[in-house]
Amino acid sequence: MMLMLIEKVICLKAVDFLAESSEEVLAEIASLLEEKISKAGEIIVAKGETDSAMFLIVDGQVRLHDGTRIIATLG
Repeated sequence: MMLMLIEKVICLKAVDFLAESSEEVLAEIASLLEEKISKAGEIIVAKGETDSAMFLIVDGQVRLHDGTRIIATLG
């Protein structure tokens, strides 16, 4: 299920460092977002990969781990 622009703006408004941004700015950012739906167990980013991306978890949880050591569970 893909999010509508207004839903993306609402999600962005919930991010601490974007909370004070205007709806117009957030709508512009939202129009640039690429949605990705990941399945359970799928690797989103592997250790050592460099990327210039920010991930927002809209639904579900993501486990951050190094091998068998769990660092955090984010949702």
